[in-house]
Amino acid sequence: MAGTRAPIAGLTQRSPAIDFIDNRLPALLHPAFVRPPTQFDAASDQYVPLSAPNSMQPSAMEKGPRQLPPAVGAMRFWDQIFPDAMALFRAENSEPKKRVIHGHAYCIRTKANWSEVYDELQLARTVYDGKAATHHVKKGLRVFFDKIRIVQPAVQLVSQVDYVSPVVAAVQIILDAAKESKSVREEVAGTFEEDELEQNFADIEMFLAIFPGDQVIEKKSTRVVVSILKATEDALGYYLENIGVDYQENLRKSLAQIKTSSQALIHEVQTSNAKQVSEIWAQVRTYSEELLKNDSRVLQNQQDMMQNQQDMAQNQQDVMQKQQKLLEDMAQNQQDVMQKQQKLLEGQQLSADDQNAIKALLEGYIRDQERQVGLLVEQNAYLATESLARRTPSPQPLIDWYMPQESLRALVAIPDIIESDLHYVGQRAGRMPPSHREKVEQMVRTGPFRNFVAALESQVLLVHGGFGETYYVSALSTFCLTLLHTLKGIDRFRPLAFFCGCHVDQDDRYSGGQGMIRSLIAQLLRQQMFDTRFLHHRVDLNRVQRGDLDGLCALFVWLVWNLPEKTTLFCLIDGLEYYEREEHANGMGLVLRCLLELMRQPGLRVVIKILITSPSRTTIVRRHPAFDNARNMLSLAPLDTPGFGPSNNRLGRELGNHVS
Repeated sequence: MAGTRAPIAGLTQRSPAIDFIDNRLPALLHPAFVRPPTQFDAASDQYVPLSAPNSMQPSAMEKGPRQLPPAVGAMRFWDQIFPDAMALFRAENSEPKKRVIHGHAYCIRTKANWSEVYDELQLARTVYDGKAATHHVKKGLRVFFDKIRIVQPAVQLVSQVDYVSPVVAAVQIILDAAKESKSVREEVAGTFEEDELEQNFADIEMFLAIFPGDQVIEKKSTRVVVSILKATEDALGYYLENIGVDYQENLRKSLAQIKTSSQALIHEVQTSNAKQVSEIWAQVRTYSEELLKNDSRVLQNQQDMMQNQQDMAQNQQDVMQKQQKLLEDMAQNQQDVMQKQQKLLEGQQLSADDQNAIKALLEGYIRDQERQVGLLVEQNAYLATESLARRTPSPQPLIDWYMPQESLRALVAIPDIIESDLHYVGQRAGRMPPSHREKVEQMVRTGPFRNFVAALESQVLLVHGGFGETYYVSALSTFCLTLLHTLKGIDRFRPLAFFCGCHVDQDDRYSGGQGMIRSLIAQLLRQQMFDTRFLHHRVDLNRVQRGDLDGLCALFVWLVWNLPEKTTLFCLIDGLEYYEREEHANGMGLVLRCLLELMRQPGLRVVIKILITSPSRTTIVRRHPAFDNARNMLSLAPLDTPGFGPSNNRLGRELGNHVS
């Protein structure tokens, strides 16, 4: 046993990874991997296609031997599990009696690592080889054993090269001890086939490096170490005591346990390996499917590119034809533009003439109104002087209770909804059909509208849009918005507005006739300060607080009667057709009758002008006697559109010229 052993061929020339890929992977994966179109190139240390001969040598075509992992890497794992294995070994096996020779106590149970165990075993073997009494007999048996060569291939696991770990070396010494008996040797030969244990431990140390951290493998490896420790302790007994038949039975059991535990470990490693390979193959299969999909997409893209090229050629031809047509159209358009510019100049001149005419009309209206007011002032002054001369002085009135204007506004109980309505209408101004907006601009040049604005007395005008479609917010709503802003800039005007299309839902608290009159009252209270000391003598404020429609109308009439002289009150009611519906018709009728009767009350010092608009023809309102005169109704349906395009700025300027 002291002689030098020849190394087993092929154990140190190829890495376990290359051996695994070349020898085991084809069987675990797919038949396609049995003869892969690649081979390992030792010069470049990588796999290359079979058609790449640059770095390949003729000898590289042959299958190379497998390399075991270095002893340092294997021992890192063996030493890691050594403490747990030693603890389990001590717990499962009773400690033999002390073995003291030449003052040295031989025992492996106190060793801290494999190197110490191996050294202890080697030292015991040295003691065994040095016994003079039995040396020649044992040596003769070993010579006989060497001649028959039954167990030698099985026990000669590894050569004494740098990578051999103390674990494998310890197993080798144990087998050397086992072969000393012919009966045990024959049983060992029957238990272990040639190179079987060598192959097992070579696989074990290779897979320990491949699968670090696997808890199941660690558990099985610990069991292998326990069986080796038990066999080591039995070998110590043989080398130190040579107890005869007993040691044969112990070694036989230990070797059987080593084989069982090592096979269990290899089985577990192969299971983990198969699982890992299965996962790798699933990834390979997924990647292959993606490649097929990509190939299909590439083919489709190529077909699409060819089709696109054909389309581009056709498009180029179409572009050339369109360019020719465009040149012809441009020449014709230039001529049309010149004609339209001439018409535009003519239209602008007509617009200027209309604005100048309306301006002169309004200036005449203002002069006549001031002249009439002056005559009335002189007449009233004369009558007042004559009346004072005849009148007996009356006693001074007592201070009476009155309601402040702020309290009156709270009594009406309506927020400033006109501002939110104006914002809503303004947001939709740009969405109106241009033809509708052009007709509304044409309206300011018509006779009925000019008469409505220029007349010195109270007037009412009903405008039907004739748009053919129903719009809660129409071009007429935008017109009322513009007119309202224009009127607010003149001191003697008090403009009020209500947009019926913004309050059509039944659950709207400010819809119907009640919401309309309350909104008009609230706007008037915000624009004008009133002396409310005698209000409660004329208006039942309890009915106002209850929201009674007659009481609210009476309050509005009182406020209008108390406006300053020279005041012109504008009431703009937009979208009135929506209040002709059954749920709103009665309330709307009461408010409209109140407004129309108020403007005709004798002695009223305020001019009232009521503008009612509807995007389509009304059914109930137009039958009111106030609209028997055709001058009080206007339909936009027959009006032509000049083609200038709508313009809010132009409309604002024209309205400003009309009402200034």
